[in-house]
Amino acid sequence: MARIKTPVLFPPTVFNVYKPVGITSSDVIYHFKKNLPQGFGKIGHFGTLDPFAEGVLLVGIAGAARLSDYVHRELPKTYRAIGILGQKTSTGDLTVSETEVIYDLEIEKLKDLKFSDLESVLSSFCGIYQQVPPQYSAVKHKGKALYEYARKGVEIIKDPVEREIFSIKLLRFDFPEVEFEVTVSSGTYIRTLFENIAEKLHTYGVLKSLKRVSVGHVHIEKSLLKENWPKKESCFNLETYSLPLKSLLPYRLVELNEDESIRIKNGNPVKIDLEDGFYWGVDSEKNLLCLGKVEDSIFKISINFNPPYAKFK
Repeated sequence: MARIKTPVLFPPTVFNVYKPVGITSSDVIYHFKKNLPQGFGKIGHFGTLDPFAEGVLLVGIAGAARLSDYVHRELPKTYRAIGILGQKTSTGDLTVSETEVIYDLEIEKLKDLKFSDLESVLSSFCGIYQQVPPQYSAVKHKGKALYEYARKGVEIIKDPVEREIFSIKLLRFDFPEVEFEVTVSSGTYIRTLFENIAEKLHTYGVLKSLKRVSVGHVHIEKSLLKENWPKKESCFNLETYSLPLKSLLPYRLVELNEDESIRIKNGNPVKIDLEDGFYWGVDSEKNLLCLGKVEDSIFKISINFNPPYAKFK
């Protein structure tokens, strides 16, 4: 018997969710999937947070999950971290590690390191930065995550990947703890960044804690705490807890006439006199039709949002 699909009843929606320490990003998705009313379509998050980390996790439903690549490209991520100099683990943090903690026996030599000198070391990482993905990460190799190999004792060294450090600020240095805030391009591993900072100081480094405080302008202060996550036994108000798409990705708006709207709904490009770039496409009643890109006066669909269409907010 053919499986009957549940119709998508929700508009494309993104939630700013606070992921607590001790659970995976997939655990968050599982909770929302099991507790949202039927009709939310596909669901996904926009960037994994490790179990030991906490903070902003963007979750998309009803077609919004397809915006993930655009969020990664357009919105830098800001983290607040506490690292410990002189220690090393296989995972780069102080969660249950796959191996014992290794200590630098000569770490005392950094005890008198000046705050200003440590600031200079951190600031030296600003700009384009080549980073080797850590062994314990979700980066894929031949279809499997690196952590799957690492847990079997197989070391896979990936080529360095270009990342960007937009800003980094030393907040506190209380030897051997280093607290800092850093804004980075998507895909940057803060565990690895701190290990690289420690290497520049000729020692080891691990993270004690990690908090994602913002994704672009979406801040932790307005994140949806666990006590407010959807529950089957209670009503969950999408309007109250969702992010307007136009504020998440502030692309320009193009209003399409009836003929253009029909073409877009059918997956066809339209000729239009606009500057090159990305646009939200809406019909005359401001129903969201698509996210598209204008190139040489041709508006081509990047994401076609399936009906029922929702008022663009």
